Amino acid sequence: MKNSRWSFLFSPYVVMLLITAMYIAKVFAKVGIGNWVNSPVLTGDGLHNLSDIVEAVLVIMSVYISRLPKSDNYPFGRKNVESLMVLAIGLSMFGLTLQIISKSSIGILQFFPEADTWIRGYLELPTYEPLLMGPDYFWWVFGVTAGSVALSGIMGTYQIRVGKERNHPSLIADGQETYSDGRIETTTLVGILSEYYFQAPWIEYILGLGVAALVAKTGCEMFLRGWRALLQRSIGKETEDKIKEIALRVEGVSAVDKLITFSVGSSAICIITVISRARANMIKHIRRTTEDRLSRYLKEASFSGSEIYVRLQMPDPSFYRVAEAITKEDGNLSVAGSLSTATHIRVYDIEREKPVRATDEPITGLTLEDVVKLLKRKRVTTFSIFFEDPTLEQAVVGAGINFHLAPIAKVLADSAF
Repeated sequence: MKNSRWSFLFSPYVVMLLITAMYIAKVFAKVGIGNWVNSPVLTGDGLHNLSDIVEAVLVIMSVYISRLPKSDNYPFGRKNVESLMVLAIGLSMFGLTLQIISKSSIGILQFFPEADTWIRGYLELPTYEPLLMGPDYFWWVFGVTAGSVALSGIMGTYQIRVGKERNHPSLIADGQETYSDGRIETTTLVGILSEYYFQAPWIEYILGLGVAALVAKTGCEMFLRGWRALLQRSIGKETEDKIKEIALRVEGVSAVDKLITFSVGSSAICIITVISRARANMIKHIRRTTEDRLSRYLKEASFSGSEIYVRLQMPDPSFYRVAEAITKEDGNLSVAGSLSTATHIRVYDIEREKPVRATDEPITGLTLEDVVKLLKRKRVTTFSIFFEDPTLEQAVVGAGINFHLAPIAKVLADSAF
């Protein structure tokens, strides 16, 4: 569709201009017919469409602002203005909820005169005007209401599709509200049909209260989504743990030092600092590989877009790790004579040339390749064993790890451990 002559229909501006035109037509039709037959729900729905027109204009403005290029002052662009629009539309839906509840309650009170009189003694409520019913009114009311339901469904689907395709959350949010308009209009349509079939206008007001609950739910969800985006809330611990796991799998990355994530609109922003001893000619490869893998993962995690910022830094020269092969049997501990007799790899953390902690990693059943991968994953810089083993030495040195015999293990074994 993008490459056809109809591609202009996927422009956010064209979408919102068509939506605005639709709402203008609805306002004139609903308010005109509603005043004619004294239908508070139809008239109120038409007046609500006035706010939809204002929101449509604001969405056009937010789309324009959000598409402005990045700059030094706005390194992530200006897409959070759309999150502000999502929050504002969510708030407006709370106001719509109160409006529907008010009109429906006043209609219901007409069937309980004593309660209506008592409440009006404490509250100033609008005057109730009875509905005009009959064949002279039915087809006008039915035509306007049924047509509005169809338009809301079609245009709401259209907005959401273009919003997702072009990554504009405010367009998606406005499309969701257009769907909510369709729910209200469906209730109005059911009420009209019920009024004429059962001669029971009160059904319209009962259904109105049910729709108010649906609109309130949608408004709450939209408000929370916009609020979280404005506060730049983390995209979640589970997602961040997966990001770290993916980064650690990149060749040359030994650790993740810092990770900051948040969302801007429906896009994920990821700022990650990794530790690497890689040479200068490998830095570009590490950065590009990390960006590509994280971008693919975030897309699979349902983010419409992502921006990945990878920073590399060398490990702290005052901190490093060494390891030795050990054997644990029946509570006894000894330095292993060879890798085949070792049950664990003991990893020592060295700070300012002093061992500060040690952890034992089980290796029973692991192949030589698995042991080397373990040493790399633990960021071990030097590995020692009691006897010479040319095959082991070749594999360890080939992985960029220093290889030593027993003396280094003995020194550490005589330490506080």
